[in-house]
Amino acid sequence: MRGTVFFCFPRWSTDRFCRNMPGFERTQRANSLTSMNEGGKAASLRESLFALTRSVAGGMRIAALNGPAERAGVEKDQLLAAARALCPQIMLAGADDEVDHRALTELADWLGRYTPWTLASNLSGAAKKGLDGIFLVITGFFRLFGGKGRMLAYMM
Repeated sequence: MRGTVFFCFPRWSTDRFCRNMPGFERTQRANSLTSMNEGGKAASLRESLFALTRSVAGGMRIAALNGPAERAGVEKDQLLAAARALCPQIMLAGADDEVDHRALTELADWLGRYTPWTLASNLSGAAKKGLDGIFLVITGFFRLFGGKGRMLAYMM
């Protein structure tokens, strides 16, 4: 019996950025990485309108965005000027495809505890498909965990 698992991370870039910003909710970074919510309290970067940008021919474009920014109408590959016109309060940072891919590869290596066959799929940068994720070939290995269901539950 063959088995393949694909863990999809649709917001890998913005999630990785938030996780790798130690203290992004602290007051010393209040001007650059937090915003004030309606109650006057600092909202975290994950709760605020946030996007990563990339410089391309024709200007700056949105490379990745978090959920609140998407719900506000900002779109991937949108010109930065259009995104700012739509959401003037959006917070921005530069995208780094190399760091995203390295972090995804490190996670794939860590998932090697379940199977030696892992592959990091980082397609949001060059191909702009937004399919960041990790493939795992679990053929035969799920028996070590008592079945596919138990293995997947253990991974989660």
